[in-house]
Amino acid sequence: MTVPAGLDAHLSRQDAAHAAQVDPHVISLWASQGWRDPATGERRRLDVVHRDWRGRPYYRYGDVVAAEAATRQNKRGRPRTRPPVTQAA
Repeated sequence: MTVPAGLDAHLSRQDAAHAAQVDPHVISLWASQGWRDPATGERRRLDVVHRDWRGRPYYRYGDVVAAEAATRQNKRGRPRTRPPVTQAA
């Protein structure tokens, strides 16, 4: 993936997932179900800015970054890092 030219760059689902370091399925969930904004508590969704000739959605890079940051700040969500594994004595 190349680095987007700016926050208004349009990314495919695969590129958006790579930029946000999440699974592509998560991008689809953000678009269909949305997430809760940690500051206001309101539900937000990832908007499709356009579709290619096959109907595949493209998302705005700035919106993907905002969604990723909001879901990392969400205290009710699952943490994205695994807890350290402890050795049994």
